[in-house]
Amino acid sequence: MRRRLLTRQSALLPGSRARRDLSVPEGHPTRSQRVWRLREKLYIAYHGAADGLDAVRALAKSAAQPPADFEIITGTQAADRKREEFARDFPHLARWNAIREHLAAPYGSQYFEGQVKGAPVSLKGVVVEGRPACRPKELSWRSARARRPRS
Repeated sequence: MRRRLLTRQSALLPGSRARRDLSVPEGHPTRSQRVWRLREKLYIAYHGAADGLDAVRALAKSAAQPPADFEIITGTQAADRKREEFARDFPHLARWNAIREHLAAPYGSQYFEGQVKGAPVSLKGVVVEGRPACRPKELSWRSARARRPRS
């Protein structure tokens, strides 16, 4: 143990031969690689995905301090933006998703009685089945294939 301690201390001295013994073995990450991996894990935990990490890494390499307007959005903010974009591109599907979320919630039956029952609901889709076949009271439908509007 004492011999190993002396070897490590001598490795810190300039011109020491023991420095080669403490170099990083091949296949093991260097300290900077470990730090970048930790930063990547933290970014994904905060942001929710790895998208945008390359831009943050390039910014960190180019400047010591981030610009004043620099911001990393949280995972919930990213999900909200995607939901808003989806609602803007496919309003009929977004409306149906909102109705379905309310109906699946614990207060779903109250929501149905108060908001949906008897109210006209315009949704684009195809009726797949009606039960009973004669004068159906229950309809199964499939939403129309979602297409992005052309710009």
